[in-house]
Amino acid sequence: MKRRLNILIMMLALMVVGVSVKAAAVAEPSAKKDKREKVKAEQKKEKEEVSTHVQKLGWLDRRYLFGVATSYADSVTMVTMVAPVDSMAYDENTRTPLGLDLYTDSYRNFLDGHGFKGYLCSTFIFSSEKKAERKLAAVCRKVKKRKGVRLVSADGFEYRRIATEHIYTNVGEDMKTVDDR
Repeated sequence: MKRRLNILIMMLALMVVGVSVKAAAVAEPSAKKDKREKVKAEQKKEKEEVSTHVQKLGWLDRRYLFGVATSYADSVTMVTMVAPVDSMAYDENTRTPLGLDLYTDSYRNFLDGHGFKGYLCSTFIFSSEKKAERKLAAVCRKVKKRKGVRLVSADGFEYRRIATEHIYTNVGEDMKTVDDR
């Protein structure tokens, strides 16, 4: 009888320990969940801060640009020559040039004006002419490897500096245009 009583007490003790372990196991995921939610809230706050940051403008002395335009309708890829552009504005927080989309739009408008409609255009920007020429050569080699695609030079197009008053910036009310250096 004593032996049965000891076994019963031990089983009861194990059940109590098991319940406390189970409660701790239930509490632990809850704590992990709270921690995950806290981390997500911090990340969301950081994203909001980045998206609403006030830009600090910097000026790049000289950059080298070239463009590539591809049409999947007629299997033609057009490339421009490397062109230097002086004095580009950039955002110091994100280290990205401002108005790069306007340079791409100018290339697209040039092609549209010469009867090449529906081309997908992109503009590449580099800090040195040597890097830009290397990348242009690599793009040309890659295009030539594809069967059925012609590589054509976009004669007559050259990138020119875009007036910075056309570039949207989030610099605050005290600074109306980017040109105010």
